[in-house]
Formats: sequence, structure tokens, C-alpha cells
Amino acid sequence: MYSFKILKDAENIPNAWDDINHNVFLSKRYLTALHHSLPNNMLLFYVSFFENDVFIGKALFQCISIYKTQTLGNKEHCVKRKLKNIALKKLCGNVLFLGNNMLTGQNAFIFDAQVSKEKQLNCLSKAQNQIKNELEQKGMIMHLHSFKDFDYNNVMLLKSAFEDYYVFNTQPNMVFTVRDNWHTFDDYIKDLSKKYRLQFNRARNKMHDVTKKKLSLEDIKNNEAKINELYLQVVENASFNTFILPKNHFHQMKKYLGEELFVYGYFHHGQMVGFSTLIKNSQTMDTYFLGYDAPFQKTHLLYLNMLYDMVAFSINQKIEKVVFGRTAMEIKSSIGAIPQETYGLVKHKTALLQNKMDKLFKYFDPKVSWIERHPFKN
Repeated sequence: MYSFKILKDAENIPNAWDDINHNVFLSKRYLTALHHSLPNNMLLFYVSFFENDVFIGKALFQCISIYKTQTLGNKEHCVKRKLKNIALKKLCGNVLFLGNNMLTGQNAFIFDAQVSKEKQLNCLSKAQNQIKNELEQKGMIMHLHSFKDFDYNNVMLLKSAFEDYYVFNTQPNMVFTVRDNWHTFDDYIKDLSKKYRLQFNRARNKMHDVTKKKLSLEDIKNNEAKINELYLQVVENASFNTFILPKNHFHQMKKYLGEELFVYGYFHHGQMVGFSTLIKNSQTMDTYFLGYDAPFQKTHLLYLNMLYDMVAFSINQKIEKVVFGRTAMEIKSSIGAIPQETYGLVKHKTALLQNKMDKLFKYFDPKVSWIERHPFKN
């Protein structure tokens, strides 16, 4: 007999939750940190699955209210942006995700290996329906349901159970694989072609008057306002946002994740001009959020230097790969990241709009034209 339990407070997640965990983003410590630093337009639901009272799986559902989003991004032309924002809030006011829209990758669910795929999908469907019903009883109509960031085989498996959902393909996830012969960052530099060694040297020369510091929990707390200011500069210039992190987010993440979260500050004559974050997930390093002073980034190529620093750190930490996410694909490919296609499922509550989902995706999430770079000699 299969059953499930839905929790809304991470503090109440049982210790057994981590018994079948190989993903830090589904761990109790990460979810507790997120619970204490959640964007104000977001709700989380932690679902435990059981077979005859034995814990067999877990899932994360996330409800985002687009209505309450402070900014959806300012990159596009003013009039075009406003029209898109109005349409998005009208058509997709509340979205229920299976997974975590704050991350790139399959961070949605995990079951014991003995549980069949068919039974997993059946459990997820029942949990989703109950969460939807609970939200709608409180007056929150779910306009969209979505599952995100699966490879093709897994999304088609999900499609077999959720037949009326539309399969979409987003911008690729940029993933950097550390080669076996790279024991130090110098080994990486040696494998770059002449053109990309020149790019690296040019970027490093721009940083001669910048210092980098690993930030402790106390450092993060002391620099919280500046970190938030730099983060918001990046958010305001993004093409699309569905949430804004609260000021205490990185402090809470560091408090609960400890040495699994790495936060680095960049300083120019004592003034913080940027920061970057990484989360260690077993043998993978996931890039998290960052921020920088926009004018300074242009003069010092700060973002490119951050990418090189993330590669160097991951090589030194003996990490197998770095997940860079799906923004700025071209510059990430110039340091060696490779695009990996990701897919998702989506369903609108209105049949008419569901039938037009392919056109809606092209309007709200247009394909970005970019050139893949190949920085290595071989």
C-alpha cells in the first residue's frame, strides 16, 4: 500500500528524509535553509512517499506566484517588456512546479531503486493533485503545472503518465567536465588554444587591482546589504525573472550548508564589487547566484574572471564537472562548458491556451542565437 505525506515547514522534515539522498538540493539541510530565506512569492511543499509505512521516496513541489514578482526583468525594450509582463501575469499568474525553479537540473524527486517507474509516476501525480486542490481551496488558482530540467528519455517517461502535457525544450544547460589530466589549473591553461590563452591572459590582466576573498558566515552577514545590492543589479538587467531572493538568503544558506556552500567576494580598494557562489553536490559543483557592479564588470571583465575562478576551484577540489546553468551560453562555452539539452512538461488550465502552447513558448521564451566556442587544442 502506497501513501504520502505533504509538509509545508522544512523544520518538520523527518531525519529519515536523507536516507535515500544523493542530491544536496533535495537534502533536509538545503531545504531548511531555503525555507528560512524564501522569496516572498514562493511556497514549498515537501512530500514523503511510503510503502506500508516504509519511507521510499521524496519530492519537492514549488508554487510561484507571478502576480507578486517584483521584477520580471528589464533587458528588453520598455514597451515590449511591459506588454510581455502584463500578458505573463494574466495568463500564468500562479505556477506549480515539480522541482525547483531556482536551479538548473533534475532536483525534483528521488525514489528507492526498488520502486517501479510506473509507481513513482503514480505517486507524483496523486501528490500533485492534492497540492493543487489545497491551494485552490485557499483561492490560489493554478494556471500552469510544470516539470522541468529532465533529459529527453526521462521527460518522455514523464510524458507517458502526463499525456496531455506539452513537451518543451529550453535553453541548454552549460556543463563543464574536468579532464583526467587536469591536476592543477595550469594544466587547464596548457590545453587552451592560443586564441583562448590570449583571452584568459587579457581577462586576468584586467584584475590586477582586484582581490578575491572566501567569505565566512560572519563575512556574509556583515556584507549582506552590499551582496544584495550587487545581486539586484544582475537581476534588474536579466531578460526574465520569476522571483527575487531576500536579503538574508546567502547568510541562511551558509548557516545550514556550511562547507558545501562557497561564497567569494571580489574587492577593489576595499570596496566589494562582486560576489559568486558555488554549491558542492557530491562530485559536481553547481554554480549558484552571483552579483556584480555593472560598470566595473565591463572594465574588468569580472564575470569572465569569475568563470575562470570557478573552473580553477573545481579542478583544485577534484570535482568531476561544473554545472553553469543556461544563461550566457557563449561566454561559458569560451571557457570550455558544453551545452546539454534539457526538457520539461507544461500544462495550462485553459484548453485553448494549452493548444497554443508552442506559440506561447516562442513568445515568452524565444531561442537565443549564439555561437558555440571550442577553446581547447584538441
